[in-house]
Amino acid sequence: IQLIAMPRLFNLTNREADITVTLTLPQRGRLVSRRITDYALGLFASESYLRDRGTPTDKDDLKSHRFINYIDDLLFTSELNYLDEVVDNPATLFNSSSIVAQMFAVKAGAGIAVLPYFMASLYPDIRPVLPEIKIIRSWWLNIHEEQKDLARIRLVADYVHKELNSKQQHLHTLGSSS
Repeated sequence: IQLIAMPRLFNLTNREADITVTLTLPQRGRLVSRRITDYALGLFASESYLRDRGTPTDKDDLKSHRFINYIDDLLFTSELNYLDEVVDNPATLFNSSSIVAQMFAVKAGAGIAVLPYFMASLYPDIRPVLPEIKIIRSWWLNIHEEQKDLARIRLVADYVHKELNSKQQHLHTLGSSS
């Protein structure tokens, strides 16, 4: 098994991959797709950032804060454009095509970012900001229809589906990781 975690789309029809996990349901191709699970994202900042800059108490307060976000020109899917759902014209201090880099920028106190709950919960010094703001996204598992019945493909697809579904609470809250 090779696991490629890259922000790009792989073409299953051209056999660039056997299975893809995507943020959107593919609209074309001879694919069999199923929703794996939903996950939640929220606004997060480090304790040091909130201590230095203050904790926003409502959406209007966000206008005076710095943000960490994706690089617009490098978004490979509109599903990652979630900061615009929360803040109009956010003042971004740091942009990266990597959610991991964004998380570490938050941890370093650079600003507020939209992060998945399952990532933010790994770091006790990262705090939710306006916890009532929750963004829900879905992961989709996709297989070329000619490969859907291959035992090795089914085995991996079923494993991914089962494991992610067993982590529902962790994907939606700041509870302990398991």
